[in-house]
Amino acid sequence: MALFRALKTKGNTPKYGLIYHSTFIGRADAKNKGRISRYLANKCSIATRIDSFSDEPNSAYGRNCGIRLRSGCSFIRQERAPGRISM
Repeated sequence: MALFRALKTKGNTPKYGLIYHSTFIGRADAKNKGRISRYLANKCSIATRIDSFSDEPNSAYGRNCGIRLRSGCSFIRQERAPGRISM
């Protein structure tokens, strides 16, 4: 909504989207909110592509991502690289 309002009034576009203002991101530290938001958006994008292009429904990737996200994105807080998610 804010994006379309800004485009209509020719004002500045919003810097952050809906994901940034979610309760999941709201619990993160201020310095990590942007990083966790981007991580969540990337995983949602990948899950959407898997869902769109797969021949049969499979929720394995989504379940693994959910577990990873609910663990608190510890890799961001500890400034270390995440491991791979196996399907």
